[in-house]
Amino acid sequence: MNFTKQVYTILFLFMSVVAYSQEVPIVAVDGYFINLSKEEFLKDFNESDIVESFFIEPDSACVFMGDYGKGGLYVIQTRLPKKVIMKQVFPILYFKANPDVFINDKASGPNGFNSVNPELVDSIIVVPPLKAVMKHGMKKVGGMIRIYAKE
Repeated sequence: MNFTKQVYTILFLFMSVVAYSQEVPIVAVDGYFINLSKEEFLKDFNESDIVESFFIEPDSACVFMGDYGKGGLYVIQTRLPKKVIMKQVFPILYFKANPDVFINDKASGPNGFNSVNPELVDSIIVVPPLKAVMKHGMKKVGGMIRIYAKE
């Protein structure tokens, strides 16, 4: 191999290692993955709005997120009302995926809501994407909606 090819090969390998080591962490706010860095998110919020913030290391984040977890995961929990956080978070979601709908623990299509008589509904549980992914993997990246109705 000539000298120029060796230099290019070494540079390519070096740049690959640098690019891999600089993976950007994903941020989850109140269970929703957002398309902002931690710093970008925090500049628009008061410190008093944050209840808890922690970092999941890349090796652990990769266990349930696969390649998406290469940079790690910042988890931020706020004390803001759900309506406020939903309004601010939904335009900047990292993954544009609809939640999976389950009726009495049976998978239902996206129009599953239409098959349930509202008068027979006992409860509705919304499982945010972060919890759904931690339990079921990336296939549940849109979160889950569990509807329990009387038979």
